[in-house]
Amino acid sequence: MAAVGALAGTPSPAKALTPGGSQPGAQSGAQSGAQSGAQSGAKAGACRSGQVALTFDDGPSPKVTPGLIRTLRAKKVPATFFMVGSRVKAAPGVARAVERAGFLVANHSYAHQSMTTQSTAQIVGTIRATDAALRGAGTHPLSLVRPPYGAVDGAVRAAARRTSHPIVLWDVDPRDWDGRSSDQIASSVLAQLRPGRRNIVLLHDGVANSPRTVAAVPRIINAARGRGFCFVGLNGKGKPGFPTPTARLVVGKQGLKVPEGRDLKATVRLSAPAGRATTVQISLVRGTASLRRDVGRFARTVRVPAGRMSAKVRIPILRDRLDEPTERFDLRLRSGRGVRVVSRRFTAVIEDADPPAKVSGNPAAIAEPETGTAQVPVTFALNRVSGRDITLRVLTVAGTADESDYAALDQTVTIPAGRSSVSVEVTVNSDAVIEGDESFVLRILRATRAEIRRSDAEITITSTVP
Repeated sequence: MAAVGALAGTPSPAKALTPGGSQPGAQSGAQSGAQSGAQSGAKAGACRSGQVALTFDDGPSPKVTPGLIRTLRAKKVPATFFMVGSRVKAAPGVARAVERAGFLVANHSYAHQSMTTQSTAQIVGTIRATDAALRGAGTHPLSLVRPPYGAVDGAVRAAARRTSHPIVLWDVDPRDWDGRSSDQIASSVLAQLRPGRRNIVLLHDGVANSPRTVAAVPRIINAARGRGFCFVGLNGKGKPGFPTPTARLVVGKQGLKVPEGRDLKATVRLSAPAGRATTVQISLVRGTASLRRDVGRFARTVRVPAGRMSAKVRIPILRDRLDEPTERFDLRLRSGRGVRVVSRRFTAVIEDADPPAKVSGNPAAIAEPETGTAQVPVTFALNRVSGRDITLRVLTVAGTADESDYAALDQTVTIPAGRSSVSVEVTVNSDAVIEGDESFVLRILRATRAEIRRSDAEITITSTVP
Protein backbone atom coordinates (compact mmCIF):
# COMPACT_ATOMS: atom_id res chain seq x y z
CA MET A 1 0.00 0.00 0.00
CA ALA A 2 1.20 3.45 -0.71
CA ALA A 3 -1.17 5.37 1.55
CA VAL A 4 -0.60 5.88 5.24
CA GLY A 5 -1.98 3.23 7.57
CA ALA A 6 -2.21 0.68 4.80
CA LEU A 7 -1.08 -2.33 6.81
CA ALA A 8 -2.24 -1.26 10.24
CA GLY A 9 -5.45 0.38 9.11
CA THR A 10 -4.72 3.65 10.93
CA PRO A 11 -2.82 6.75 9.86
CA SER A 12 0.83 7.05 10.86
CA PRO A 13 1.62 10.13 12.94
CA ALA A 14 5.14 10.14 11.55
CA LYS A 15 4.03 11.48 8.16
CA ALA A 16 2.21 14.64 7.26
CA LEU A 17 -0.29 13.76 4.58
CA THR A 18 -2.31 15.58 2.03
CA PRO A 19 -6.07 14.91 2.13
CA GLY A 20 -5.52 12.46 -0.73
CA GLY A 21 -3.51 10.15 1.52
CA SER A 22 -0.13 10.81 -0.12
CA GLN A 23 2.83 12.81 1.00
CA PRO A 24 3.08 16.39 -0.19
CA GLY A 25 4.56 16.36 -3.67
CA ALA A 26 3.67 12.74 -4.39
CA GLN A 27 0.98 13.56 -6.92
CA SER A 28 2.96 16.26 -8.64
CA GLY A 29 5.87 13.86 -8.93
CA ALA A 30 3.63 11.18 -10.36
CA GLN A 31 2.29 13.61 -12.92
CA SER A 32 5.65 14.86 -14.17
CA GLY A 33 5.75 14.26 -17.88
CA ALA A 34 2.02 13.53 -17.87
CA GLN A 35 1.31 15.71 -20.87
CA SER A 36 3.56 13.80 -23.24
CA GLY A 37 2.29 10.38 -22.18
CA ALA A 38 -1.34 11.42 -21.99
CA GLN A 39 -1.36 13.25 -25.31
CA SER A 40 -0.29 10.08 -27.12
CA GLY A 41 -2.91 8.14 -25.19
CA ALA A 42 -5.62 10.64 -26.04
CA LYS A 43 -4.93 10.15 -29.73
CA ALA A 44 -4.94 6.36 -29.55
CA GLY A 45 -8.12 5.55 -31.46
CA ALA A 46 -10.67 4.14 -29.02
CA CYS A 47 -8.89 5.87 -26.12
CA ARG A 48 -10.40 9.21 -27.05
CA SER A 49 -10.26 10.46 -23.45
CA GLY A 50 -6.92 8.90 -22.57
CA GLN A 51 -5.52 5.97 -20.64
CA VAL A 52 -6.14 4.63 -17.16
CA ALA A 53 -3.63 2.38 -15.43
CA LEU A 54 -5.03 0.46 -12.46
CA THR A 55 -2.44 -0.40 -9.83
CA PHE A 56 -2.92 -2.47 -6.68
CA ASP A 57 -0.66 -2.28 -3.63
CA ASP A 58 0.14 -4.38 -0.56
CA GLY A 59 -0.70 -7.86 -1.86
CA PRO A 60 -0.73 -10.59 -2.57
CA SER A 61 -3.64 -11.58 -0.34
CA PRO A 62 -4.87 -15.19 -0.50
CA LYS A 63 -8.36 -13.96 0.45
CA VAL A 64 -8.70 -10.94 -1.82
CA THR A 65 -6.31 -11.16 -4.76
CA PRO A 66 -7.84 -14.26 -6.48
CA GLY A 67 -11.24 -12.57 -6.66
CA LEU A 68 -9.67 -9.41 -8.04
CA ILE A 69 -7.92 -11.48 -10.72
CA ARG A 70 -11.25 -12.98 -11.78
CA THR A 71 -12.89 -9.57 -11.96
CA LEU A 72 -10.12 -8.04 -14.07
CA ARG A 73 -9.98 -11.02 -16.41
CA ALA A 74 -13.74 -10.96 -16.88
CA LYS A 75 -13.51 -7.28 -17.84
CA LYS A 76 -10.39 -7.84 -19.98
CA VAL A 77 -8.56 -5.10 -18.11
CA PRO A 78 -4.81 -5.12 -17.45
CA ALA A 79 -3.35 -4.01 -14.15
CA THR A 80 -0.05 -3.73 -12.31
CA PHE A 81 0.35 -5.23 -8.83
CA PHE A 82 2.94 -3.64 -6.51
CA MET A 83 3.66 -6.47 -4.09
CA VAL A 84 5.18 -6.58 -0.62
CA GLY A 85 8.07 -9.04 -0.49
CA SER A 86 7.15 -10.62 2.84
CA ARG A 87 3.63 -11.26 1.61
CA VAL A 88 4.96 -12.81 -1.61
CA LYS A 89 7.10 -15.07 0.55
CA ALA A 90 4.01 -16.08 2.52
CA ALA A 91 1.79 -16.65 -0.53
CA PRO A 92 4.01 -17.39 -3.56
CA GLY A 93 1.23 -19.24 -5.36
CA VAL A 94 -1.01 -16.18 -5.30
CA ALA A 95 1.79 -13.97 -6.67
CA ARG A 96 2.36 -16.52 -9.42
CA ALA A 97 -1.36 -16.63 -10.20
CA VAL A 98 -1.38 -12.85 -10.71
CA GLU A 99 1.27 -13.04 -13.42
CA ARG A 100 -0.10 -16.18 -15.03
CA ALA A 101 -3.48 -14.51 -15.31
CA GLY A 102 -1.80 -11.86 -17.46
CA PHE A 103 -1.02 -9.08 -15.00
CA LEU A 104 2.23 -7.30 -14.25
CA VAL A 105 3.99 -7.46 -10.91
CA ALA A 106 6.36 -4.92 -9.39
CA ASN A 107 8.14 -3.94 -6.17
CA HIS A 108 6.55 -2.37 -3.07
CA SER A 109 9.38 -3.05 -0.56
CA TYR A 110 9.84 -6.13 1.59
CA ALA A 111 8.18 -5.14 4.88
CA HIS A 112 6.25 -1.98 3.96
CA GLN A 113 8.42 0.34 6.01
CA SER A 114 8.74 3.97 5.05
CA MET A 115 11.90 4.21 2.98
CA THR A 116 12.55 7.76 4.18
CA THR A 117 13.42 6.30 7.60
CA GLN A 118 16.08 4.05 6.06
CA SER A 119 19.58 4.50 4.72
CA THR A 120 20.36 4.15 1.03
CA ALA A 121 21.90 0.74 1.69
CA GLN A 122 18.80 -0.41 3.56
CA ILE A 123 16.53 0.78 0.78
CA VAL A 124 18.66 -1.03 -1.82
CA GLY A 125 18.40 -4.13 0.38
CA THR A 126 14.60 -4.04 0.66
CA ILE A 127 14.20 -3.50 -3.10
CA ARG A 128 16.49 -6.40 -3.93
CA ALA A 129 14.94 -8.68 -1.31
CA THR A 130 11.50 -8.03 -2.77
CA ASP A 131 12.64 -8.73 -6.33
CA ALA A 132 14.26 -11.95 -5.08
CA ALA A 133 10.99 -12.98 -3.41
CA LEU A 134 9.05 -12.27 -6.61
CA ARG A 135 11.46 -14.26 -8.74
CA GLY A 136 11.52 -17.03 -6.16
CA ALA A 137 7.75 -17.25 -6.50
CA GLY A 138 8.18 -17.84 -10.24
CA THR A 139 7.26 -14.37 -11.48
CA HIS A 140 9.14 -11.89 -13.63
CA PRO A 141 8.80 -8.50 -11.96
CA LEU A 142 9.04 -5.23 -13.81
CA SER A 143 11.96 -3.15 -12.58
CA LEU A 144 9.65 -0.61 -10.96
CA VAL A 145 9.36 0.38 -7.31
CA ARG A 146 6.58 2.15 -5.45
CA PRO A 147 7.86 3.35 -2.07
CA PRO A 148 5.41 2.67 0.79
CA TYR A 149 3.22 5.70 1.57
CA GLY A 150 4.65 7.44 -1.50
CA ALA A 151 7.48 8.59 0.77
CA VAL A 152 10.42 9.72 -1.38
CA ASP A 153 13.60 11.62 -0.53
CA GLY A 154 17.19 11.79 -1.80
CA ALA A 155 18.15 8.42 -0.31
CA VAL A 156 15.13 6.75 -1.94
CA ARG A 157 15.99 8.26 -5.32
CA ALA A 158 19.64 7.22 -4.95
CA ALA A 159 18.64 3.64 -4.13
CA ALA A 160 16.22 3.53 -7.04
CA ARG A 161 18.99 4.68 -9.39
CA ARG A 162 21.42 2.12 -7.97
CA THR A 163 18.97 -0.74 -8.52
CA SER A 164 17.67 0.65 -11.86
CA HIS A 165 14.10 0.80 -10.56
CA PRO A 166 12.11 3.82 -11.74
CA ILE A 167 9.91 5.17 -8.94
CA VAL A 168 6.18 4.95 -9.67
CA LEU A 169 3.68 7.00 -7.67
CA TRP A 170 0.11 7.83 -8.76
CA ASP A 171 -2.29 10.43 -10.05
CA VAL A 172 -5.60 9.18 -8.61
CA ASP A 173 -5.99 8.23 -4.92
CA PRO A 174 -9.49 7.32 -3.66
CA ARG A 175 -8.15 6.46 -0.16
CA ASP A 176 -9.71 3.02 -0.48
CA TRP A 177 -7.78 1.80 2.57
CA ASP A 178 -9.67 4.23 4.82
CA GLY A 179 -12.88 2.26 5.40
CA ARG A 180 -14.77 3.77 2.49
CA SER A 181 -17.67 1.99 0.82
CA SER A 182 -17.46 0.55 -2.70
CA ASP A 183 -19.61 3.37 -4.06
CA GLN A 184 -17.42 5.99 -2.38
CA ILE A 185 -14.26 4.39 -3.77
CA ALA A 186 -15.66 4.19 -7.31
CA SER A 187 -17.03 7.73 -7.21
CA SER A 188 -13.72 9.11 -5.97
CA VAL A 189 -11.74 7.40 -8.73
CA LEU A 190 -14.12 8.55 -11.46
CA ALA A 191 -14.15 12.10 -10.14
CA GLN A 192 -10.35 12.29 -10.34
CA LEU A 193 -9.92 10.93 -13.89
CA ARG A 194 -8.77 13.66 -16.25
CA PRO A 195 -9.15 13.41 -20.04
CA GLY A 196 -5.96 14.01 -21.98
CA ARG A 197 -3.76 13.39 -18.95
CA ARG A 198 -2.06 10.40 -17.41
CA ASN A 199 -4.23 8.54 -14.88
CA ILE A 200 -2.37 6.07 -12.66
CA VAL A 201 -4.92 4.89 -10.09
CA LEU A 202 -3.82 3.80 -6.60
CA LEU A 203 -5.88 0.91 -5.18
CA HIS A 204 -5.17 -1.88 -2.70
CA ASP A 205 -5.67 -5.64 -2.62
CA GLY A 206 -3.86 -6.29 0.66
CA VAL A 207 -5.65 -4.25 3.36
CA ALA A 208 -8.72 -4.78 5.53
CA ASN A 209 -10.95 -2.71 3.26
CA SER A 210 -9.79 -4.41 0.04
CA PRO A 211 -12.99 -6.47 -0.49
CA ARG A 212 -14.81 -3.17 -0.96
CA THR A 213 -12.16 -2.08 -3.45
CA VAL A 214 -12.65 -5.26 -5.46
CA ALA A 215 -16.40 -4.65 -5.47
CA ALA A 216 -15.81 -1.10 -6.78
CA VAL A 217 -13.60 -2.19 -9.70
CA PRO A 218 -16.38 -3.21 -12.16
CA ARG A 219 -18.15 0.14 -11.70
CA ILE A 220 -14.89 2.02 -12.22
CA ILE A 221 -14.18 0.08 -15.43
CA ASN A 222 -17.66 0.39 -16.90
CA ALA A 223 -18.00 4.11 -16.19
CA ALA A 224 -14.48 4.99 -17.35
CA ARG A 225 -14.95 3.10 -20.60
CA GLY A 226 -18.24 4.87 -21.10
CA ARG A 227 -16.37 8.17 -20.89
CA GLY A 228 -13.86 7.11 -23.57
CA PHE A 229 -10.99 5.94 -21.37
CA CYS A 230 -9.15 2.70 -22.02
CA PHE A 231 -7.15 0.61 -19.57
CA VAL A 232 -3.47 -0.21 -19.85
CA GLY A 233 -0.67 -1.60 -17.75
CA LEU A 234 2.54 0.21 -16.89
CA ASN A 235 5.55 -0.02 -19.16
CA GLY A 236 9.15 -0.54 -18.12
CA LYS A 237 9.50 3.16 -17.33
CA GLY A 238 6.48 3.23 -15.08
CA LYS A 239 4.26 5.08 -17.54
CA PRO A 240 0.86 3.92 -18.78
CA GLY A 241 1.23 1.64 -21.76
CA PHE A 242 2.11 -2.00 -22.15
CA PRO A 243 5.75 -2.98 -22.06
CA THR A 244 6.95 -4.04 -25.49
CA PRO A 245 9.48 -6.82 -25.02
CA THR A 246 11.64 -8.21 -27.79
CA ALA A 247 10.91 -11.69 -29.10
CA ARG A 248 13.62 -14.10 -30.19
CA LEU A 249 13.49 -17.53 -31.69
CA VAL A 250 15.73 -19.94 -29.80
CA VAL A 251 16.48 -23.15 -31.65
CA GLY A 252 20.04 -24.00 -30.70
CA LYS A 253 23.24 -23.63 -32.60
CA GLN A 254 23.25 -22.93 -36.30
CA GLY A 255 23.04 -26.08 -38.36
CA LEU A 256 21.11 -27.94 -35.67
CA LYS A 257 20.67 -31.54 -36.81
CA VAL A 258 17.28 -33.21 -36.49
CA PRO A 259 16.71 -36.84 -37.55
CA GLU A 260 13.70 -37.65 -39.70
CA GLY A 261 10.72 -38.73 -37.66
CA ARG A 262 11.58 -36.42 -34.76
CA ASP A 263 10.40 -32.96 -33.79
CA LEU A 264 12.47 -29.82 -34.12
CA LYS A 265 12.03 -28.10 -30.77
CA ALA A 266 12.12 -24.32 -30.76
CA THR A 267 11.23 -21.65 -28.21
CA VAL A 268 9.85 -18.16 -28.70
CA ARG A 269 11.42 -16.20 -25.85
CA LEU A 270 10.55 -12.69 -24.69
CA SER A 271 12.97 -10.30 -23.02
CA ALA A 272 10.33 -9.45 -20.40
CA PRO A 273 6.78 -10.53 -19.61
CA ALA A 274 4.18 -8.72 -21.66
CA GLY A 275 1.08 -7.26 -20.07
CA ARG A 276 -1.12 -8.86 -22.70
CA ALA A 277 -1.15 -11.95 -24.86
CA THR A 278 1.39 -11.59 -27.66
CA THR A 279 1.73 -13.44 -30.94
CA VAL A 280 4.57 -13.98 -33.36
CA GLN A 281 4.67 -15.52 -36.81
CA ILE A 282 7.20 -18.22 -37.64
CA SER A 283 8.38 -18.41 -41.22
CA LEU A 284 10.04 -21.41 -42.86
CA VAL A 285 12.29 -20.64 -45.80
CA ARG A 286 12.81 -23.52 -48.17
CA GLY A 287 16.36 -24.62 -48.75
CA THR A 288 17.10 -28.07 -50.12
CA ALA A 289 14.24 -29.48 -48.06
CA SER A 290 10.72 -29.75 -49.39
CA LEU A 291 8.51 -27.96 -46.89
CA ARG A 292 5.55 -30.20 -47.64
CA ARG A 293 7.31 -33.53 -47.90
CA ASP A 294 9.97 -33.05 -45.23
CA VAL A 295 8.35 -30.67 -42.73
CA GLY A 296 4.94 -31.38 -41.22
CA ARG A 297 2.20 -28.91 -40.42
CA PHE A 298 2.52 -26.87 -37.26
CA ALA A 299 1.06 -23.72 -35.72
CA ARG A 300 2.98 -20.91 -37.40
CA THR A 301 1.27 -18.33 -35.20
CA VAL A 302 2.73 -18.75 -31.73
CA ARG A 303 0.93 -17.23 -28.77
CA VAL A 304 2.80 -16.23 -25.63
CA PRO A 305 0.24 -15.82 -22.84
CA ALA A 306 0.22 -12.60 -20.86
CA GLY A 307 2.64 -12.73 -17.99
CA ARG A 308 4.72 -15.49 -19.57
CA MET A 309 8.11 -15.11 -21.17
CA SER A 310 8.22 -18.06 -23.54
CA ALA A 311 6.26 -20.54 -25.59
CA LYS A 312 7.38 -23.88 -27.00
CA VAL A 313 7.07 -24.79 -30.67
CA ARG A 314 7.30 -28.31 -32.08
CA ILE A 315 7.96 -28.65 -35.79
CA PRO A 316 7.55 -32.23 -37.03
CA ILE A 317 10.25 -33.52 -39.36
CA LEU A 318 8.61 -36.16 -41.52
CA ARG A 319 9.93 -39.61 -42.31
CA ASP A 320 9.52 -39.68 -46.07
CA ARG A 321 10.86 -43.22 -46.71
CA LEU A 322 13.25 -41.75 -49.21
CA ASP A 323 16.98 -42.26 -48.90
CA GLU A 324 18.41 -38.86 -49.65
CA PRO A 325 21.26 -36.49 -48.85
CA THR A 326 21.21 -34.16 -45.86
CA GLU A 327 18.66 -31.38 -46.41
CA ARG A 328 18.37 -27.88 -44.96
CA PHE A 329 15.77 -25.22 -44.35
CA ASP A 330 15.74 -21.88 -42.53
CA LEU A 331 13.53 -20.85 -39.66
CA ARG A 332 12.89 -17.30 -38.44
CA LEU A 333 10.41 -15.00 -36.77
CA ARG A 334 8.64 -12.85 -39.32
CA SER A 335 6.39 -10.50 -37.37
CA GLY A 336 4.77 -10.03 -34.01
CA ARG A 337 1.91 -8.40 -32.16
CA GLY A 338 2.67 -6.83 -28.79
CA VAL A 339 6.37 -7.56 -29.20
CA ARG A 340 9.32 -6.33 -31.22
CA VAL A 341 10.72 -9.17 -33.27
CA VAL A 342 14.44 -9.70 -33.39
CA SER A 343 14.81 -11.35 -36.78
CA ARG A 344 17.49 -13.99 -36.98
CA ARG A 345 17.59 -17.01 -39.23
CA PHE A 346 18.36 -20.44 -37.91
CA THR A 347 19.38 -23.20 -40.29
CA ALA A 348 18.09 -26.65 -39.46
CA VAL A 349 19.63 -29.78 -40.97
CA ILE A 350 17.47 -32.86 -41.59
CA GLU A 351 19.41 -36.07 -41.09
CA ASP A 352 18.08 -38.84 -43.27
CA ALA A 353 16.97 -41.90 -41.34
CA ASP A 354 16.02 -44.13 -44.29
CA PRO A 355 18.08 -47.11 -45.41
CA PRO A 356 19.49 -47.12 -48.94
CA ALA A 357 17.41 -48.57 -51.74
CA LYS A 358 18.13 -52.08 -52.98
CA VAL A 359 18.91 -52.77 -56.64
CA SER A 360 18.31 -55.92 -58.67
CA GLY A 361 19.05 -57.01 -62.21
CA ASN A 362 16.00 -58.20 -64.12
CA PRO A 363 16.22 -61.10 -66.59
CA ALA A 364 15.91 -60.42 -70.31
CA ALA A 365 15.56 -62.53 -73.45
CA ILE A 366 16.20 -61.97 -77.14
CA ALA A 367 15.95 -64.11 -80.22
CA GLU A 368 19.31 -64.68 -81.83
CA PRO A 369 19.50 -62.42 -84.88
CA GLU A 370 19.73 -64.22 -88.20
CA THR A 371 22.37 -61.77 -89.39
CA GLY A 372 24.34 -58.96 -87.85
CA THR A 373 23.56 -57.85 -84.32
CA ALA A 374 20.59 -56.95 -82.15
CA GLN A 375 20.18 -54.90 -78.98
CA VAL A 376 18.58 -56.31 -75.85
CA PRO A 377 17.60 -53.86 -73.09
CA VAL A 378 18.51 -55.04 -69.59
CA THR A 379 16.84 -53.31 -66.64
CA PHE A 380 18.29 -52.70 -63.20
CA ALA A 381 15.51 -51.67 -60.82
CA LEU A 382 15.27 -50.31 -57.28
CA ASN A 383 12.86 -51.66 -54.69
CA ARG A 384 11.87 -48.00 -54.06
CA VAL A 385 12.75 -44.61 -55.42
CA SER A 386 15.85 -43.00 -53.94
CA GLY A 387 16.58 -39.35 -53.38
CA ARG A 388 20.18 -39.91 -54.40
CA ASP A 389 21.90 -40.58 -57.73
CA ILE A 390 22.87 -44.25 -57.70
CA THR A 391 25.76 -45.46 -59.83
CA LEU A 392 26.26 -49.03 -60.92
CA ARG A 393 29.28 -50.65 -62.49
CA VAL A 394 28.00 -53.49 -64.69
CA LEU A 395 29.86 -56.00 -66.83
CA THR A 396 29.06 -59.05 -68.89
CA VAL A 397 29.96 -62.51 -67.59
CA ALA A 398 29.94 -65.59 -69.85
CA GLY A 399 27.62 -68.50 -69.22
CA THR A 400 26.59 -71.04 -71.83
CA ALA A 401 26.99 -68.11 -74.21
CA ASP A 402 30.43 -66.60 -74.56
CA GLU A 403 31.88 -63.45 -76.07
CA SER A 404 31.35 -64.75 -79.57
CA ASP A 405 27.63 -64.50 -78.86
CA TYR A 406 27.57 -60.94 -77.47
CA ALA A 407 29.68 -57.81 -77.27
CA ALA A 408 31.52 -57.73 -73.94
CA LEU A 409 30.52 -54.75 -71.85
CA ASP A 410 32.01 -53.05 -68.78
CA GLN A 411 30.51 -49.66 -67.99
CA THR A 412 29.13 -47.37 -65.29
CA VAL A 413 25.50 -46.32 -65.43
CA THR A 414 23.43 -44.01 -63.23
CA ILE A 415 19.92 -44.24 -61.83
CA PRO A 416 19.07 -40.55 -61.30
CA ALA A 417 17.49 -39.42 -58.03
CA GLY A 418 13.74 -39.79 -58.25
CA ARG A 419 13.93 -42.58 -60.86
CA SER A 420 13.42 -46.24 -60.05
CA SER A 421 15.38 -48.00 -62.80
CA VAL A 422 17.91 -47.77 -65.59
CA SER A 423 18.14 -49.72 -68.82
CA VAL A 424 21.41 -50.93 -70.35
CA GLU A 425 21.64 -51.96 -74.01
CA VAL A 426 23.60 -55.19 -74.64
CA THR A 427 24.59 -56.23 -78.16
CA VAL A 428 23.90 -59.83 -79.18
CA ASN A 429 25.66 -61.31 -82.23
CA SER A 430 24.41 -63.78 -84.83
CA ASP A 431 26.47 -66.86 -85.61
CA ALA A 432 26.35 -69.73 -88.10
CA VAL A 433 26.29 -72.43 -85.46
CA ILE A 434 23.10 -74.34 -84.97
CA GLU A 435 22.55 -74.50 -81.22
CA GLY A 436 19.88 -74.36 -78.56
CA ASP A 437 19.12 -71.54 -76.14
CA GLU A 438 22.14 -69.96 -74.47
CA SER A 439 22.58 -67.45 -71.65
CA PHE A 440 25.03 -65.08 -70.01
CA VAL A 441 24.67 -62.42 -67.33
CA LEU A 442 25.08 -58.71 -66.97
CA ARG A 443 26.36 -58.41 -63.43
CA ILE A 444 26.42 -55.51 -60.97
CA LEU A 445 29.99 -55.43 -59.83
CA ARG A 446 29.60 -52.39 -57.57
CA ALA A 447 26.80 -50.05 -56.48
CA THR A 448 27.17 -46.70 -54.75
CA ARG A 449 24.41 -45.38 -52.44
CA ALA A 450 22.42 -48.59 -52.88
CA GLU A 451 22.53 -52.17 -51.69
CA ILE A 452 22.76 -55.01 -54.20
CA ARG A 453 19.82 -57.38 -53.76
CA ARG A 454 20.30 -59.45 -56.96
CA SER A 455 23.52 -58.79 -58.81
CA ASP A 456 22.92 -60.81 -61.98
CA ALA A 457 20.55 -60.00 -64.80
CA GLU A 458 20.41 -63.22 -66.82
CA ILE A 459 20.15 -62.70 -70.58
CA THR A 460 18.81 -65.61 -72.59
CA ILE A 461 19.51 -65.90 -76.33
CA THR A 462 16.77 -68.02 -77.79
CA SER A 463 17.52 -70.10 -80.85
CA THR A 464 15.69 -69.27 -84.06
CA VAL A 465 16.38 -72.76 -85.50
CA PRO A 466 13.44 -75.15 -84.99
